[in-house]
Amino acid sequence: MRRVKNIALIAIIAALAVVMAFTVISRMIGMPPTIFGLTMYRVSSGSMEPALAVGDIIIVQDCGGNTVKENDIVSYLSDSGETTGQIVTHRVVRAPYQKGDATYLVTKGDANSAEDRPILVAQVKGKMLCKLPFLKWLFDIFSTPWGMLALIALVLLAFSGEIIQLIKTLRGNEKPNN
Repeated sequence: MRRVKNIALIAIIAALAVVMAFTVISRMIGMPPTIFGLTMYRVSSGSMEPALAVGDIIIVQDCGGNTVKENDIVSYLSDSGETTGQIVTHRVVRAPYQKGDATYLVTKGDANSAEDRPILVAQVKGKMLCKLPFLKWLFDIFSTPWGMLALIALVLLAFSGEIIQLIKTLRGNEKPNN
């Protein structure tokens, strides 16, 4: 039973390390964290209220823009106005349509009175899969350097007994309890 517990501990620590590495690397290169085609974004404006509140964490699934339909919430790379070069998350109000050789769609923030100008389907980063509003306060705390250190300390504290036992076992100082 102890061996299963140690394997589970190693798996949890490895998973946390991978997630933290992806997050740190993503932040260093200025990109949002993406794992297995799922990207995490944080809502930064009230343009989608009440569906999405400022600070909500959303998970966006890469869809290539081909499966987008009316009423979907999509994140796209803006190329106009004040939001040029930023990721915008708005609702699709006009399904993809052909105009010449290009495919466009029209979006609009739920709280906005006017539609956005048409965007190319190629600008779509993905469709919103879900929102995680309860993670807002965790993100606020753990996105600071001190918060990240606190998170690491909490994980180490929670598993300190197991980590010590694992180190002793790996060193050969103590035989594992079966």
